[in-house]
Amino acid sequence: MQQHDHKDENPAFIAAVEALIRQGAKGTSYEAAIRRSHLDIARFEGWLAYILRFTNLKGARHLDVGCGSGGFVFLCAKRGARFSLGLEVDRGLWQLARIRVSAVAHASVVLYEGGDFPLASQAFDLVTSIHVIEHVRDLNRHIAELCRVTRPGGLILVECPNRLFPFEPHNHVPLITFLPKLLADFVCRLLSSLALFPQDLRLRLRNVTGIGHFISLWRLRALLRRQCRLQTLLESPVERFISEMGPVAKALRADKLVASAPAALARLLASIFSRNALIIARKL
Repeated sequence: MQQHDHKDENPAFIAAVEALIRQGAKGTSYEAAIRRSHLDIARFEGWLAYILRFTNLKGARHLDVGCGSGGFVFLCAKRGARFSLGLEVDRGLWQLARIRVSAVAHASVVLYEGGDFPLASQAFDLVTSIHVIEHVRDLNRHIAELCRVTRPGGLILVECPNRLFPFEPHNHVPLITFLPKLLADFVCRLLSSLALFPQDLRLRLRNVTGIGHFISLWRLRALLRRQCRLQTLLESPVERFISEMGPVAKALRADKLVASAPAALARLLASIFSRNALIIARKL
């Protein structure tokens, strides 16, 4: 995987990220995470590598829904997309993304209010929604819009945290996603109000209530199939599941066991226990 060393980034964007950190995160446990989330786009290389298994990015029209500070828009435009467009509902992130892509040809970002996309139908060859769907109000509406703006034969990539993973991936709270969402929110609000817990844990508990949905791979698949006819190309890849295993799992040789398991069993284990649920599908 390539490492991004910022040499292609707009210096004004790097300065804006550092200013954001100084406003409230300097010296806190969040400083490194904020800098990494905005400045390290090497993490997008994995998604791009999966996409390139099934299509050629050269000349493609790409839409990234919930583009954040524009990392994937930036990467796809640099890698040859005919045009890469980002949609974002958060004004602060949109402003960062605007700065980031201001000097990049064939890239743009649009601020919108959520709900229906302000875009023509069947306008894009590749549509991506990465860690967005768990935050939207209406799951079916969001998926329907992803399908609407994708041309027949185009690709849709959707990823979200897998609710069956033992830790909620955003905030690392154990087992909370195994509960129904309303009950999980009640538990998190209750525990976050108890002063006996460290402030960092209380903040993470409160943040769980800001996530709208807990979604498994099976539910994600059902949501997509409900809205349009699709050919599934990839689901929660086994190789990524193995690479994400922690030191305890590797010490127990779980990675070796999965790698040597029959393919159907390995896919099942990945679909259940992967950190994230990922689907790439072709619109028919």
